[in-house]
Amino acid sequence: MEVYCKSMAIEASVPLFLNKLKNLLSYEGFVYLSSTVVASAIGELNVISRGGIRGAEEKDMESLWIQLLSMDDFIDTFIIKIELRRQNSFIKIVPPLIRLASLHDEICLKKVISEAFHQAKALNERCATSSHPQPPPLKKLDGAPDGSDFISLYDKEDELVDQLFDSKHRKSETVIAVIGKAGSGKTFLTKTIYNKKNINCVFNYRAWVNVSENFEARDFLEDILTQLRESVDNNSPDDELESRLDSFLKEKHCLIVVDDVRTSNDFDKLSIVLKCIGGLSRLILTTRNPDIARAASPWRNPVRLRSLTDEESWTLFSKKVQKADDDPDLLRLQNEILRKCGGSPQTILMLGGLLSAKDLEEWDSVIEQLSKKASEDMSKKNKPEALSEKDIKDLWSVIDPAAEENIQALSYHDLPNQMKFCLLYLGLFPRGLRIPVRRLFHHWLAEGSVISLPEEQMAPEDLVWKYFELLISRNMIEVETWRFDGRPKTCQMSNTAWDMFNSKALGLRLLHDQNYTTFTYAVSSERRIQQLVEQARIQNFLSSNPHIQNVRSYVSLNARKRDSPNQDIGMFLNKVVNRRGFGLLIVLDLEHVYKPVLHETIGKLLNLKYLGLRWTSLDSLPISVGYLPNLETLDVKHTNIPTIPSSIWMAKNLRHLYLNEIYFDTPIKEPNSGSLTNIRTLWGLFIGPKSLAENCLDKLIGLRKLGLTYTSESVRGAIADWISKLTNLQFLRLRSRDKFGRPSTLELRDMSKNQNLSDLYLLGQLPKAIHELQFPPTLKILTLSVSQLVIDPMPILGTLPSLNILRLLRHSYKGKTMTCSYGGFPVLRVLKLWMLEDLESWILEEGAMPQLGELEIRRCLRLKQLENLQLIENLKEVTLTNMPMEFVAKFKTDMVNATVRPLTRVFAPLLGENVPRQESR
Repeated sequence: MEVYCKSMAIEASVPLFLNKLKNLLSYEGFVYLSSTVVASAIGELNVISRGGIRGAEEKDMESLWIQLLSMDDFIDTFIIKIELRRQNSFIKIVPPLIRLASLHDEICLKKVISEAFHQAKALNERCATSSHPQPPPLKKLDGAPDGSDFISLYDKEDELVDQLFDSKHRKSETVIAVIGKAGSGKTFLTKTIYNKKNINCVFNYRAWVNVSENFEARDFLEDILTQLRESVDNNSPDDELESRLDSFLKEKHCLIVVDDVRTSNDFDKLSIVLKCIGGLSRLILTTRNPDIARAASPWRNPVRLRSLTDEESWTLFSKKVQKADDDPDLLRLQNEILRKCGGSPQTILMLGGLLSAKDLEEWDSVIEQLSKKASEDMSKKNKPEALSEKDIKDLWSVIDPAAEENIQALSYHDLPNQMKFCLLYLGLFPRGLRIPVRRLFHHWLAEGSVISLPEEQMAPEDLVWKYFELLISRNMIEVETWRFDGRPKTCQMSNTAWDMFNSKALGLRLLHDQNYTTFTYAVSSERRIQQLVEQARIQNFLSSNPHIQNVRSYVSLNARKRDSPNQDIGMFLNKVVNRRGFGLLIVLDLEHVYKPVLHETIGKLLNLKYLGLRWTSLDSLPISVGYLPNLETLDVKHTNIPTIPSSIWMAKNLRHLYLNEIYFDTPIKEPNSGSLTNIRTLWGLFIGPKSLAENCLDKLIGLRKLGLTYTSESVRGAIADWISKLTNLQFLRLRSRDKFGRPSTLELRDMSKNQNLSDLYLLGQLPKAIHELQFPPTLKILTLSVSQLVIDPMPILGTLPSLNILRLLRHSYKGKTMTCSYGGFPVLRVLKLWMLEDLESWILEEGAMPQLGELEIRRCLRLKQLENLQLIENLKEVTLTNMPMEFVAKFKTDMVNATVRPLTRVFAPLLGENVPRQESR
């Protein structure tokens, strides 16, 4: 197992080392460090990256790995020293001493790279790398995958809903257990119910808790109360929190889900929550353990998930690989595939994801590899070699966890090496933690793990999406929540995948402790810490580990709000800065940490690429942040920071800047050549009457994502001219306000040149008619607010060929009649009409909006006529909020009387009227 883990470590990390060596070639003026030495090392590491080293001996891999880690430290340190010399005015006084120090550093760096080259070359000569060819190029996905791949067990869905709304049971029966083996769909089933709108209308308060290894009883209390929107004081005793939760659950309609309770110890910690549940609230508990299910709900039969039938399994598999279930090429492999999967939805999806990335001719080889591994497992279990077909199928159902692990291992090894680190990076986080996709992407980018191959020629921001989508399609990552526009919001590694990859942990050994989580590898007797994820107090870790100065990434999950600023962060930063006056930290993510203390020491982290301070309640930012030479992402969104150092605009490598509506109205010096041109994200900027609009906007030519608010009439024209020239722009949120904060006039030019724009949000009065704006055909999402249009916008908007989501918010349209013409909105999926208070009649001609699946009408108080909505066959959900009761009643009657087909509808009616369960699907 050690050999296996070390090969995983090297295969996953070599692309990162390769990237650093290639970047090293961009530095000029070397004397001893020739490009030949670097190129030689790159050549040998390329062989490993392409071929793999699973045939190598442990001692060879150990030697190479230690040498690579040493090279990594030398390169990072060398680059920092170069930057220090550039910044230090002392250079002008004694240049001979500086040159002497530079030569010494180059000699040391040349030596360590040469040693790494010789170690890699020796290993390549001893192992058969050619026996492990590089996986083929990534196939383009037809679209972002989602949970629709999973087959829902509708009988179990109904059973779970019946138990939720069963009012006959006593207090002790308000707990519902869902039981099934790993990969059976417990979480998916529960999540489906948890997210249903008609369920949400009844259970106004909800909380979802994932059980991780180090969860304590108090953690359950705090987590649930926070999700129920109750403030939590960390100084409150446990019995006080318990009393508050008990009162809340008995007075409100609450739905609590506790997912994946595995051990009796975990269940014991839950007892404090189980005692509180009662009244009209319900708790759903998922588990693999029948004893836990019985203990949780002794008087109620659990919802017991079954394996999929062969027919259901084959339907799901065919859907995953996007082929007809009667395809002759598939049918010849049907029996083998069904045997491998044993009716487990998770296994079917993972095998389907693996095979869908390959040509059909390669499927036999994959199944043969799985069969060979299965035979080895059978031999280990002393099973007879000659088995009947029924015996084999029964055997597969017995060893299903092993079969799933084999498929996961094969899926992992089939990934391109540059993607393996991205997958294993998720093992840093606790099992079940929902990770913001935005946050994960920036971590991947900062770590250098998103590497474009020569034939790809893609921007890192595009490539990171490609990586993510492939890992989703392989069912190695699961999307947990989605944004309203259909993009993934949070994700996690599936429980079964996390169990496997976390335990093996790359050979870098993901070590978990009750106070912290580290991503480390043992070098001799020391712990060489690369990434550190801290869940409790970093102080506990600092006092026990002397090798903290090697840390490259620090992510705090300790989001508990305190009355005083978090001093531990300041202590940590002082520790990571070594005696030479700098630190190697690349990622510093303090999202949700309450007021972390940031000293000017942060300016000594010259390799820092990602600084995440979102939701920290910080009031200021150290001036030295503006001088971090390698900073790529600065996130101060949702803070109290009123301004940022103007020197931030001088940062040559800055690509993503998330602000908190920061008012920028001070003169900005002429930026360094090429600095602002690298910025791809500028979100949350507040522009006054001068400065930025005068001398900087024309430099921001590479923007892809822009969120901007302005208050002055004097800058409207300049901003409109500038936006019309941003040909790379993909997301735009533009808001105009007057000096009192009220929506004001919004000026726009012809937008036809914004040929990459897909998401547009406009707040402010549009003086032009909608057709004069010339929206680009690429537009997928459009939101209008306070636009005060007087001419019906639907005839023009309906011609946009890619429009998928349309939101017409408060006062966006002032007319009385709105008409959607035949053939209009060909791909529109979501429509929201909010507070169109003058609208009286909405007419849909037959053939309009054929793909509409979700409609929400909110506070359109004068709307009385709604024609032909029942003709839209794809409509699944209709939400009516704060609408007149007469309209709601008539709407329901019209839908019930519709003769086209039985319709599935979800209503959110006025005045808290309970929503009936769906009667048809």
